Amino acid sequence: MTITAVSMFGKAYEVDSSDASSWRIGAHCLIVKNQQILLIPFHAKDELRYDLPGGEVEIPETLEQGAIREVFEETGLAVNIEKNLMTHDHFFIWDPENEENEREVIHSLVTFFLCSVAEDGNSISTSGHDAWERKNMGIPVWIDLRDAVTLPVVGSFDYRPLIQGIIDGN
Repeated sequence: MTITAVSMFGKAYEVDSSDASSWRIGAHCLIVKNQQILLIPFHAKDELRYDLPGGEVEIPETLEQGAIREVFEETGLAVNIEKNLMTHDHFFIWDPENEENEREVIHSLVTFFLCSVAEDGNSISTSGHDAWERKNMGIPVWIDLRDAVTLPVVGSFDYRPLIQGIIDGN
């Protein structure tokens, strides 16, 4: 069966479903404060794009535990999960160095949570970034919700409709 797999740079590829080599369970957070959302600048090729904090859930974490850990690693902030917004099932291509060769097709289930910053005085930090993140990701920034829906995204899922839903009160 032919499926569409999307690269982290948004390029769609038609691939055979048997090419999917693994599963990935992920959790990402829409952290909202004072009508702003926390996004991570991402240097994707020659273009600046933005991503939500989050990533792969590790065994034996729950989705919520994985989301909280990933946010802390990527932003230095402790968060409270307010609401499960949705879970998205998709295929993506992972090869951050060269998406054209030796592509790995991954079947991914990603849950998106609405979060608030915990009231413990944490400040934004990138000290939890690994080497790849230090090379490719910038310091997380607060961006007005209305501006965030116009910014280019990195990753295989366009999360901007979720931000629009927050603006619209959904």
